[in-house]
Amino acid sequence: MAFNIDTQKITEYGEWAGLNVAWATISYAMFTNSITWIIGIVGGVTLIWFNVERALKARQERQMLNKTEEDEQAD
Repeated sequence: MAFNIDTQKITEYGEWAGLNVAWATISYAMFTNSITWIIGIVGGVTLIWFNVERALKARQERQMLNKTEEDEQAD
């Protein structure tokens, strides 16, 4: 019995989980005054940018996939 493991999907879930852990860590550190608010805000902005960049990449991949499917259907 063979198992098909989609490593790309595992990587995507790993990135998503990593972002959530990073958010939780920064939030906890800010509210317990372990780090200053300025450092927390910079970290938060960095995480937001990383998440937006990841979303744009996923959107571009979906558009490319849809275009490929449309080209195949046209043939």
